[in-house]
Amino acid sequence: MHTASRLILSITFIIWVIACDDSKGDDTNNNTSNIEVCDNGIDDDLDGQIDCEDAECHADPACRPATETVCNDNLDNDGDGYVDCDDADCNGSAECPASEFCNDGLDNDGDGQVDCDDTDCVDSPYCMVPEICDDGQDNDGDGQVDCEDTDCEGFVSCSTTGEINCNDNIDADGDHAFDCADSDCAAVSHCQEVETLCSDNIDNDGDGAIDCADSDCVALGGCSAGCNPHGDYIESNDFSNDTWYGINNPPENTGLAFDPAGYSRVTIGGCINPKTSPGYYVDADTYLVSVVGDGIVRVVLTPDSTPLGPLWVGIGDSNPNSGFYGSGRTISLAPAVAGRASFSAGDYIRISVWQELPAASSPTTYSLQLVQNRYPCAPLTGSADYIEAGDDASNRGNDMVLLNRGQTYATETDSPDDRPEETGITTTSGGCYLISGVSAAVDSPDGYLMDRDTYEFTTGPDTSEVAIRIDWPAGIYNDMSLNMMKAYDYNDMLSMSFVWEVDRPEMLQTTVEPNTTYWIVAGSFYNGGAFVGPSDYDITLCAF
Repeated sequence: MHTASRLILSITFIIWVIACDDSKGDDTNNNTSNIEVCDNGIDDDLDGQIDCEDAECHADPACRPATETVCNDNLDNDGDGYVDCDDADCNGSAECPASEFCNDGLDNDGDGQVDCDDTDCVDSPYCMVPEICDDGQDNDGDGQVDCEDTDCEGFVSCSTTGEINCNDNIDADGDHAFDCADSDCAAVSHCQEVETLCSDNIDNDGDGAIDCADSDCVALGGCSAGCNPHGDYIESNDFSNDTWYGINNPPENTGLAFDPAGYSRVTIGGCINPKTSPGYYVDADTYLVSVVGDGIVRVVLTPDSTPLGPLWVGIGDSNPNSGFYGSGRTISLAPAVAGRASFSAGDYIRISVWQELPAASSPTTYSLQLVQNRYPCAPLTGSADYIEAGDDASNRGNDMVLLNRGQTYATETDSPDDRPEETGITTTSGGCYLISGVSAAVDSPDGYLMDRDTYEFTTGPDTSEVAIRIDWPAGIYNDMSLNMMKAYDYNDMLSMSFVWEVDRPEMLQTTVEPNTTYWIVAGSFYNGGAFVGPSDYDITLCAF
């Protein structure tokens, strides 16, 4: 009996051991290590939670969300390497307000300020404003203006050493005047237009002629006068080089060459003779000089004695029928100036000197000097200092002046309501001003200019010379012309630019008196053909 009981107990124990040995069974779904496999759909650790429901799987890549779900738990919920607010998924959440992107035109952080207007962008490279070193403003808002700002160290206009190089077109000392226009350059030879002393045995103006050998000295006194001109070329055919109204003699070809860009100088000497001319003028001498380089040309006329009638100088190209691009007149020993915007290599400069009636009893000796124009007047753009406002419905509201082609005097219009337009401009030496207007295609039976617009300005106390240019669109007019005169002084036309063919721009240049009121007269040139218009034009006024 004991033997049977022992046998029964042994069999029972063996069955229990076999039942409890998983390794011997065929159920492969059981996990004796109690580790949950997170992507097999089985509760491996038998804790009642399957795969990602099990806390053991929260960090497993198979259970991470596609986006950052909690933005303040210091966890990289979506496993992309960015935690909380560093993750773009959190932008705009309560925990992570959006930051401002400074160049997308959007209010990213919703504070009502966009891009560089948002204080968040103060240090953004997109919003750093550089200091402009010569405009009188604190551009970068650091409390320092122009050369006071350390950003401007080394800027050429912030130099305190004065104008050093007088032919580099740079304002080295920041006084808004460069090269010969800067008083620092007054003693430099190529910046002097006339011989200043006639008994010092020095070539003051650097033209190769010393003292009385320089024609400038006749006008200054101390040298013999009379009709004995000096120069690189002396007038040789005084009675046959008259190319003016009713006079068709050819001009004298001087054989001289002039380089406007090379600081070269050309001097021509001649005489106005008291003779009878078939034209309106006493004498009109015309010369040709070839151009060997591109640049702006300036002609200075200096009479040796005060002429009886106004003495004029005009500058144009080699075509005697094209008129003058600029002319000026003198009635004293002060130089008269003529200038054109530019000439190009291969051109011929045509210079005429003429005197209105009455004739003097003796010859008037004069000298002409061609120099580079040290007073350039580039066209202004942008907002105008004055815009034409006085043209009435008939486009004649500010037509004060009647002019005929080539006249050096004017008459007043018949309308008692005509007034010049007061621009409010008072010039400062070195300043430039923009006047914008419209020239209309209106009939003009009383003068060769059609719509004549009159603008009034005043020279400041430091202005002794002005340059004026007019620019207009191509293909609109045959031509536009400029004239300048003292206000209400119709017999005192100072300067004219009247080209009788399409050529843009036109420019005049003349000496003026300080603290004086002048008129600019602009008009469409009428040549008997049909005009198309109206069209805009711009007048640039430069003072020196």
